[in-house]
Parts: sequence; C-alpha cells; structure tokens
Amino acid sequence: MGYTTYFAGSIELSRELTFVEARQLLEIAEDSDKVFAESGIKAYLQWVPAETLQHIVWDQQEKFYEYIPMLKWLCGWLRERHIIANGRLSWSGADAGDSGQIIVTDNEVVARPNEASKNFRPLTLSRLKKAEESICLHCGHERES
Repeated sequence: MGYTTYFAGSIELSRELTFVEARQLLEIAEDSDKVFAESGIKAYLQWVPAETLQHIVWDQQEKFYEYIPMLKWLCGWLRERHIIANGRLSWSGADAGDSGQIIVTDNEVVARPNEASKNFRPLTLSRLKKAEESICLHCGHERES
C-alpha cells in the first residue's frame, strides 16, 4: 500500500486544449514509460485535462508521487503550445503536516508547504447585520461598545 496525497483546485488554461492535445496528455498519463520518455521523471502523470478542456486537475487516482516536478513539466509542455496556465491547488497527505498550496502563475510553479488554503465563510444576513451594527455607516469606523 502506498502513500496518497489529495488535491483540490484547478489550473486554468488561456485557451481550451484541442482534442489532439488532450489525447496526447491522456496517452502519456496512461503509461509511466511514456511519462519518463517525455519528462525524464519516473512517475505517472496525474495532472490531466478537465472535461471542459479549459483546466488541468488531479485525476483523483491514488499514489501520486513527484506531483510538483510533473506539474512543472506539464506547464513547460503547455508553454510550448502557447498555452498560459494559472491557478491554485491545495494538497493534503496522510501524514500530519503534509499539506500546502501550489500556485501556478504564467506557467511558473511555486509550492508553499504548510500553507493553509484560504477558506472563506459565506456571508449570511445575520452576519451582515452584525457587521453593520458594529460599524458607523456615516464614517465607516467601528462603533464604541
């Protein structure tokens, strides 16, 4: 049994992949020998096109190793085809502390271990009312209690 890391989020592409490009990536992903031949990395490619062909996502299969080097390789592959990639992914492994963010900006990949994802709470009418009551609508400053 291997180690599984889970991913959330997606990488948006500047244009949709063509069917030919999507097929190339999926065929590479199916065969670790093809991955090694293309990238020089001994791992499976588990970053795959989303059904929309406008995003790259995790294939949700277990035991994804070398995910940062694979994403860097993929961003280079996309760049060669004049596709710009941008987005944010979060990861969480089975071990405590194995989590973080992967930020892709103009095909450049940066990993930030141990950085929590930003989860924003939804605004409700009661929270809005509480906020309005605590702020002076005339000047925007907090009201004194």
